[in-house]
Amino acid sequence: MENILNSEIVFEFPKEAASFSVSHCIAQHGKLVSDGEYIKEVFLMTLNTLFQDFANKNEIIKRIQDLPISRNSVKERILCMSGDILNQLQTDLASADFFSFCLNESTDITSQARLAVFVRFISVNIMKEELIKLITISTKTTGRDIMD
Repeated sequence: MENILNSEIVFEFPKEAASFSVSHCIAQHGKLVSDGEYIKEVFLMTLNTLFQDFANKNEIIKRIQDLPISRNSVKERILCMSGDILNQLQTDLASADFFSFCLNESTDITSQARLAVFVRFISVNIMKEELIKLITISTKTTGRDIMD
């Protein structure tokens, strides 16, 4: 997300930058994309109390009302951030001399077997490990079953 929300974008397009921040928070916490409207409602309900002594309270209210965090906006922002993360990973992997895949099988709290696929590599003298995919395994969890 660091490439998307640089200081130039935040300064020139504060509503869009704020929309990306809300969408990022929704995605990080695994919430529904429709929660953007709920967040806006909470913002608006608390404004009179939080900003009652601010001279520019009406400007704050207008900015929040205009904040693009509808279901579709949040979905588009999350997809944009996902694409940016994928591009960053591809760039890092293309410049890495070596990389390795790591597979880790475990059972989650719902008793479903999960396979986590990681990639490890060195980027600018820093060892990195990134989650590539989390797969639900519906069959046995032996090495042969996982590879098939």
